[in-house]
Amino acid sequence: MAALREAVSGKPIRAARDRPATRTPPPLRPVDVVLPHDAATNPPSPLLAAIQAADSATVRLVPIFGAPLGDGLIARTPTGETVEAPRIAGPNAYGLRVCRPTLGPGLPGRATVIVDPDRFPSSGGLAVVREGAGLRLLMVTFGRDGRMIGYSEHPNREMTIDDIDPADVATVIGAIFE
Repeated sequence: MAALREAVSGKPIRAARDRPATRTPPPLRPVDVVLPHDAATNPPSPLLAAIQAADSATVRLVPIFGAPLGDGLIARTPTGETVEAPRIAGPNAYGLRVCRPTLGPGLPGRATVIVDPDRFPSSGGLAVVREGAGLRLLMVTFGRDGRMIGYSEHPNREMTIDDIDPADVATVIGAIFE
């Protein structure tokens, strides 16, 4: 095979056994770094700049509400406790003690959800709706007709979220499990 290569190329081919045992790596060449954006023309957002400038990120605590009512409702009664809110939480966010597993075993009664009333829920998420004197926790999906529907397992409820005033609907943006 080596003889064939030598005949085609016209240059003598060194056999593998003729090569030195150690090879030196090729010399390093400088590499130009291309950033996705130029800091002078596209400065980072004020929030990102503040986070990068700080030695440590701040923790925002929000109050926790929640006392069990009948029919799976939760009273917005202050518990005197606080919970850490995610960075995406709006200024009106609060914690809500689940009180009982109304959505099944995936969200136990000792869990606390972080509710953002400034966001509207979407399919696949969780919502909190104001119903009478209490709040109800619902799983959100879309029906075959395109309407947004909320479900609860205990008690077994189905509500059309599109028919509820948007001011009475909030999104769950996080959960803390105890």
